[in-house]
Amino acid sequence: MGPSSGATDFYATVPVFSGFDRITEAGLYVPLPDDWILGLADVTGSTAAIAAGRYKAVNMAGAAVIAGVANAMGTHDFPFVFGGDGASLAVPPDRADLARQALAAGIVYTREELALGLRAWPKKKGE
Repeated sequence: MGPSSGATDFYATVPVFSGFDRITEAGLYVPLPDDWILGLADVTGSTAAIAAGRYKAVNMAGAAVIAGVANAMGTHDFPFVFGGDGASLAVPPDRADLARQALAAGIVYTREELALGLRAWPKKKGE
């Protein structure tokens, strides 16, 4: 199942720029639709894990959040940011349940396969 037409319409209209020097141009940023859901994930204890040489596992946990949501939704056509020890993303409301399930699976994966903790929150915009 692909993205909803509303998601496709919104994401297709987001301005694209290729020069890092344009990152501060406010006109290139657009607000998310009010009903979109934010997904936030953070590897707990990441500083200590990195100090112990487990940076690859920490990065894997953060990247797995994005990959899991993309796999669940069947697309990478949603805004996301990889933060090294976590990730943030936004999905349209008709994809919120898929994203929640993927975040929950990410928590289990991170604990069972990487021996790390992961906090994840699906939130409606403005919560």
